[in-house]
Amino acid sequence: MKLVLIGAGGHGVSVADCAAESGQWREICFADDRFPQIDRVLDWPAIGNIESISNDSDVFVAIGDNPTRLTLVERLMRCGLHLPSICHPRAIISSRARVGSGSIAMTGAIVNAATTIGQAVILNTGSSVDHNCVVEDGSHLSPGVTVGGGVTIGRGSWIGIGTSVIHGVTVGKNVMIAAGSVVIEDIPDDTRVAGVPARPMGSRP
Repeated sequence: MKLVLIGAGGHGVSVADCAAESGQWREICFADDRFPQIDRVLDWPAIGNIESISNDSDVFVAIGDNPTRLTLVERLMRCGLHLPSICHPRAIISSRARVGSGSIAMTGAIVNAATTIGQAVILNTGSSVDHNCVVEDGSHLSPGVTVGGGVTIGRGSWIGIGTSVIHGVTVGKNVMIAAGSVVIEDIPDDTRVAGVPARPMGSRP
């Protein structure tokens, strides 16, 4: 089976590497709007833009921006295309966890039992999600994020590098948490927070 990655930027390269290491696909290539200016990235060719994708390929949206990634995933699923999840062989996903379509667990990511990872979620390098958590569609846990048990992270939220979220906290949708923060209480929707402990910085536009 062939895997077509939409987006040949830095995140796309990381996704391609994870997919290659998994050994799940015999062929990996990119679709990018900059084709033919970009016709190859490292080991992988670019075959055209998003319109070049056919129904006989697996498709993965390898775009870092949360709203763009989630919108494309939902659009492609409505078109009947197959969007797998990708798991690096050195990620650890409990057999009692669930990972949605179009999500990725990168090197060293950990997901423990009874946790649900939604669609189009990025579990970046070395991130950890403990038991009984929910990470909703389109969210991004940056490298080194640690999430305690029983946490809910809302749709489209971005958790910055090295952030810790204590057990039982609810992070709303479209939240941005600055790198290195420590979250010890619930965060409302559409809020930016930073610090130890994390405090509001104002609402996102």
